[in-house]
Amino acid sequence: MSNCLPDRMQFALIGEGLDRLEQGLAIFGPDLCLVMCNRRALQLLDLPESFARPGTALEEVFRYNAGRGEYGPGDAPTQVRERMERARRMVWHSFERQRRDGVVLKVEGHPLPGGGFVSVFSDVTHKRATEHALREREQMLASVVEGLSIATLVIDADHRVRHWNAACAALTGWSSERMLGTSEQWRAFYGACRPVLADLVLDQADERLIERYYGAGRIRCSPIVAGAYEGEDLFSEVGDGGRWLFFTAAPLRAADGEIIGAVETLQDVTERNRAREQIERYRENLEAQVAARTAELANANEELSQYAYAVSHDLRAPLRAVRNYADFLREDIADGLDAEQRGYLDGMQRALRQGEELIDDLLDYSRVGRSVDQPDALDLGQLLRELLESVALDQAVEVDIAAQWPTIHADRVLVRQVFQNLLSNAVKFNHSVPRRVELAWRPSGADHVEVAVRDNGIGIAERHAEQVFRIFQRLHTHSEFPGAGIGLAIVRKALSRLGGSVRLESEPGAGSAFFVTLPRDAGVSRD
Repeated sequence: MSNCLPDRMQFALIGEGLDRLEQGLAIFGPDLCLVMCNRRALQLLDLPESFARPGTALEEVFRYNAGRGEYGPGDAPTQVRERMERARRMVWHSFERQRRDGVVLKVEGHPLPGGGFVSVFSDVTHKRATEHALREREQMLASVVEGLSIATLVIDADHRVRHWNAACAALTGWSSERMLGTSEQWRAFYGACRPVLADLVLDQADERLIERYYGAGRIRCSPIVAGAYEGEDLFSEVGDGGRWLFFTAAPLRAADGEIIGAVETLQDVTERNRAREQIERYRENLEAQVAARTAELANANEELSQYAYAVSHDLRAPLRAVRNYADFLREDIADGLDAEQRGYLDGMQRALRQGEELIDDLLDYSRVGRSVDQPDALDLGQLLRELLESVALDQAVEVDIAAQWPTIHADRVLVRQVFQNLLSNAVKFNHSVPRRVELAWRPSGADHVEVAVRDNGIGIAERHAEQVFRIFQRLHTHSEFPGAGIGLAIVRKALSRLGGSVRLESEPGAGSAFFVTLPRDAGVSRD
């Protein structure tokens, strides 16, 4: 019993298998008549079922297509004759044609050993549309890249340069004609073959490999684009003498996320870096000058302070002697003096007292901060109440002081000098009845407090707001208000040592408000 299937059954099975193919298939014999074809061939060629009959002549198919305009404009018999001439040569061929409805067919002819050939038909409409869209997108990308003022290069998955815009050519001196289609992008930036940043990004290199080429800390991950890097470096091969470039590289991905290329941009920041270096040199030079001038000023201040102390100390003895002699004269000849002579003697004694007060004030000023103690924990409220008792003793003064006060760390002597002078002035420069002094505070930022000392005294004109803090600056005569004009100078100097400050708000006849800002943890400056 034979294991072979009957010929008719074999033929049917082959036909059934061919009908399952995605491509159209037609077999023609040596006489150019159809042996068999699958249904897909009829669909792709848009032929009626009758053309699937074995023995159908190829010329009949050509004549049908030409008659309905499938081959485009032209003489139909000529179109049929030309196609039959090519078919009789029975050589391999491949071409594409577009049907009237827009479907694009790829036609391939494969000769058979005994004569005849097999024709394979494929629908490539979507493929060609995709390729067209890709070409349009490529052209648009090329237009965008070329129009950028920033030097830009694009490489494909094979590291070949696909785009090299005019800005990149101008920056590097390498034209797009020289670079496009090559994998020699390194030549524009380096003296030896090595990857540029776009190559490393395309290969998804790790940070260790990137550091190997650029050094530690030169390149950093982009904070915006995943897989992208940016950095700044000196490119010695670019331009005359090298250029500092800020450069970025990012991967290009297909719709499915696959990396298909990389783009790199480069910006010349040479002038910015030179300006920054010049500013840095200027800053360092300025800091050195400031340090030198500060040291000179500190020395001058120290010398001036020592001079003031020495002069004040040395003046005490002769002034004391003159005052003693004046007292002796008054005791010895007071009865023999007339009114005018007594006036002279009284004036001399007043001048001597003022001179001694001036010396005392000058000594106080020179002593500010000379002996520096470790900062104490000071309850400001307690310190101010102690000062009020000494300043307002036997004075008709109404005091309004806040109930709760902060504790600060500062030199006690300096803080006492600040508020003792401010409270003394609040009482002294005040003719109101009753005299009032208000003490309050509030936080000033996280690390400071601001203390307000307000009074209802005579006030100070705005134009004198700075003058009153200068040494020996008086706005009134001794007959109006005693003193040498050093108190507020001591306040400012002490606050300078404490790292604090003072400001004044006042109007004539409306009282004054001094606002003292102190650090919660005050070191002492020795400048």
